[in-house]
Amino acid sequence: MRVAGACDCLFLTMQQAYRAADYVVRARVIALRDTVHYDLYSNPVRPPFRSGYLPVLRINKLYKGRLSSRQQVYLTAGSGTMCDAYFQQGAEYLLFINKYKGEYTTSTCQRSFLLTDTVSLKEFELLVK
Repeated sequence: MRVAGACDCLFLTMQQAYRAADYVVRARVIALRDTVHYDLYSNPVRPPFRSGYLPVLRINKLYKGRLSSRQQVYLTAGSGTMCDAYFQQGAEYLLFINKYKGEYTTSTCQRSFLLTDTVSLKEFELLVK
């Protein structure tokens, strides 16, 4: 018997994701509070382990919400499901974040993306102009 996991969420437009988020930030992953030894396809990841679900973020730019300048934010896994976002240490992201029960969370359903995703970045820049 094989066990499968999947993420099921409504597709949000960039504008809907922006409106739904408590915070929208550009941030760099400066550390991980967990590490992943296997990628999403069960392939082993060799040390140093640089990916995980529990990042420590340095906020570089705030688009929505109130956070201190250059504040470090500790994201928690949203729900322990396949929809939880997966982060790379050292990478920079544009994140749509919600605060739930005092913790900062995001998921793959919220339209967060790596800044190397030029298509999403262009779409976001048009939204915030």
